[in-house]
Amino acid sequence: MNEYFFVVGDYLKGKPVYPVIRRFLNLLFSISLTSFLFEKFYFKYTLYDITDYKSIFDFFINGSFFVPFSIFIIIHYFLDWISDGFFLLFSMRKSSEIVTEIYNYELNKYDYRSFVDKINNNPVIKMPIHFNKPVINKLLKHLSDELTIEQWEAAEILLEQQKSSTKESFKLTIKAFLTFTVYFTIVPYFGWFLYSLVIIVLFLISFGLYFAYLLMDILPAIITRFQHHVSIYLSDKIQEEQ
Repeated sequence: MNEYFFVVGDYLKGKPVYPVIRRFLNLLFSISLTSFLFEKFYFKYTLYDITDYKSIFDFFINGSFFVPFSIFIIIHYFLDWISDGFFLLFSMRKSSEIVTEIYNYELNKYDYRSFVDKINNNPVIKMPIHFNKPVINKLLKHLSDELTIEQWEAAEILLEQQKSSTKESFKLTIKAFLTFTVYFTIVPYFGWFLYSLVIIVLFLISFGLYFAYLLMDILPAIITRFQHHVSIYLSDKIQEEQ
């Protein structure tokens, strides 16, 4: 728990604090939902005074603690499993469709010429070199010499870490939807305007996280297919225009 008390210090030192904040919010949302459900189905509770050691001790010993604790475990892990399954179901299905389209797409001579011409005649950035087959071949050889297998493996690990972080953030937005809906029902001054604004923001965040995950998921297929098309371009084995 000490890590939560040093978030500000880590932030000032330039250290990443988002994972800690995400875990803290995940825990806070689970506790809030637990509190709501306990009062909904049992009774409205009051917190013991911190100096009332006997009551606190009895709360943990006589079994009263396990009622809210059981609700917390169910809420915390059930929502995690549900949101994880929901996310993977839709992201894997869409990712599979996109990857299939990427691998099935074939370029013709006009596509290759058009792509190279657009790079060379880019009106925004003046290219320092003129791209053609010898230049592209030299660039590929340079990259293959510079990038080691260990670097590729490190990049793959980093990509998987970013995918996992994005998925966890998406799952947190699902729990946030439910928690803020609870806040809206039990906090008198929450109001429709604030609730609507929060829901819109959460929707945009979840939408962005979903597409960011999709992009990272199909990135290996894009790189593989790009290498394939470049090798075809360099070998002159290009199909005629259709």
